[in-house]
Amino acid sequence: MNIACLGKIPMIRFKKRSRKKKLPVLMDQKECADALGETFRSVRTKLLCEMKKQECSKILITSAAAGERKTTTAVNLALSLAKKG
Repeated sequence: MNIACLGKIPMIRFKKRSRKKKLPVLMDQKECADALGETFRSVRTKLLCEMKKQECSKILITSAAAGERKTTTAVNLALSLAKKG
């Protein structure tokens, strides 16, 4: 399978909940819904086109190291896909 770059997700700053714990920023949150949401909508659209062209039904999000926000990316992409319907 040919893999193309579908877009770049900007570094997402964490919101501090307390001194020890930090919350990831999700595209549903009002303060970042516009820019972050648009980024994920763009990736979602390209992803759906590529999946249709290559007849794929699964998505794998991976990285070379721990802590590179794969879960946050997966959740934001899932939110974007769910909002599309």
